[in-house]
Parts: sequence; C-alpha cells; structure tokens
Amino acid sequence: MASAVVLLLLGSAWGLVGTSSVFVAPGVEVRVEQHFLESPIAQPRRRGRSGDLTGLKSWPTSVPLLRYLADGVAGLRVIELGAGSGTLGIGLAALGAHVVLTDPAIDVVLDNDVETNTLDLLQGNVDRNRAVVGDRAKVAPLVWGDAGHLRALAPSDFDLVVAADVLYNPDNYDALAATLATFNTRAVIGYQPRIPTEHRFFDAMLNTKHRFRLAHSGSLCYDHNLHTREGTVGRVCVLEPPAFT
Repeated sequence: MASAVVLLLLGSAWGLVGTSSVFVAPGVEVRVEQHFLESPIAQPRRRGRSGDLTGLKSWPTSVPLLRYLADGVAGLRVIELGAGSGTLGIGLAALGAHVVLTDPAIDVVLDNDVETNTLDLLQGNVDRNRAVVGDRAKVAPLVWGDAGHLRALAPSDFDLVVAADVLYNPDNYDALAATLATFNTRAVIGYQPRIPTEHRFFDAMLNTKHRFRLAHSGSLCYDHNLHTREGTVGRVCVLEPPAFT
C-alpha cells in the first residue's frame, strides 16, 4: 500500500494558490488546497510580528512520511502536530486511521484579500476530502505547550503522534518536546535538514527530563532517510516513551 502514495501538483508552484493531489491507495485520492509562501501580501501582525505562514502549504516530508506510515495505520488513533494544510493527517485518515489534525489558529490574508486563519483553511481541506475520510478526520487548535489545548485533546486517547517538518525553529523545541511528553506514546517525526541544530531536539527528547528512547535500538533516529522518486528529501525519527510496550 505504501508504494501507492503518489503526489501530483496542480497549479503553479510559483503562484499564490494551488492544489496538491495525493493518491494514497489505488482509487483513493486526497486533494489539498495550498497557499504559497512567495505571496507578497501584507499579513496581520501580533505583538509587532507578522503572522507565520508556514501552515499554508504542504512541506517536503509530508508525502514521504505518509508513505513511511501507510502500512498498518488503519484503526489507529493518531494526532498530528503542526498539520498545516493537512496532507499527512488527511492521507492517514484516508488509509483508515482516526486522526485529529492540530495547528494554531493564525490569522492570514489570502491573495483575494480574504481574511481567515490557518485552522479554518485546515478544516476546509478536511471537508474537501469527506468522501474518502468520512468522520475519521477532525481538526483542533493546539499551541504546543498550551495546557488548556492539551487538556481538551485528552492526550491519553492516542496511539500515535505524527509531525512533518516542524523542526525549522529551535525556539519551539522545548514546547514541542513537552507536548510530545504529554501524549506519552510513540511519536514519528519527519523533517528536512535545514539548520545544523535539529539533533538538539532529539537530544532533548532522549535526556533524563523526557526519557524517550529510540525505537530502533543502536541507531541514531536521524539516520533513517525518507525517499521520493527524486531521491532523499528528509529523515525520520521514531521515539517511544519509557512505558511504551
């Protein structure tokens, strides 16, 4: 089943809006609307800073991580952190997992001057794929480390945590590590190396504070590569909490 994951891009990668089409299994297609970061449109500002636009498009490891996870996810209760446009989580739901896709609700202005937020765009992509996900995909707000958001999600209810391309900002590592520790279950993280400090995040997860362990004993988690037909696009790390069996 994993080999059936194929990505097609509809629209221009240099334009302001486009659609990605992912075939997650024969005859099962997921379509996700994206708004690209090249947009010159002025964005709302919070505390003097422009809004984060990273949640408006699919990032490089989403599809290869979906391929990596495809076998055996049916029936699992999955939560995605930093879901963005939803390619990974919606794809997993189309394969039979029960998925909660989470992201902060960040205010944005689109190319047609529509004011919205990233969580509404994510919900729109889930609704766009109801025919293939049914009621297996839901959307919820989650700012990493936010106690109220975490309580509302009932962290003990999940079998698996997934995340794609969430390690681009070291300032978020502590909050991400604390959030993963709250869920206390297996976590699979795909990322594309961009900065020389990603390993610090995994070091933090393996230290005495969080005490996660590598699922593949004797191997560094960031040595497992994610591949596409064009070559290696990223790496994957599988982490397990101490009590995981």
